[in-house]
Amino acid sequence: MLEQGPRDFISLKIEDILTETGVQGLAVAAHTATTGTAVLAYDWSHGFLKFMTFNTTSFFSSLCVVLLLLSGFRLENKLMMWILTIAMTSALTFTGLTYIWAQSLVTPDHIVDKVNRMGLPLSIVWVIILLLVGLSHLVHLVMWIKKWKKQLLHTSKHLPPRIGPLGQNYPI
Repeated sequence: MLEQGPRDFISLKIEDILTETGVQGLAVAAHTATTGTAVLAYDWSHGFLKFMTFNTTSFFSSLCVVLLLLSGFRLENKLMMWILTIAMTSALTFTGLTYIWAQSLVTPDHIVDKVNRMGLPLSIVWVIILLLVGLSHLVHLVMWIKKWKKQLLHTSKHLPPRIGPLGQNYPI
């Protein structure tokens, strides 16, 4: 079957190729893979979709970080730094998830459990670090809001009285 010409090779089913080359048990379940498409999407569609979700989110977050850095916003601005931190944390987290998921997608079935167990402690450590960093940022945000409110109340007491159209003073 593989002796056919190059044009016919593209239309071969993966099952035929795997059978012809002696690889048994790996044929994709009654699907014909099209040239240039991901073979994993045919056999493990759920896992492939999860991988693509992680990968797309990681890529988009990375693009946001680059755009924020190149946009010219001042990095001394606390709100800008907070947004940049959230975007960078998201990019790093989803890059890690993409790596772990891709690793489990391409690992043979007979050792995939060992590989997944190897990544579990690292995932737990990453979640703990994320929680600590998130809690730290939340505490700083609450303190910043309290400070901002205090300054707003302090400055509003020293404003000049409002004068109406007929020269009357209006209370603030």
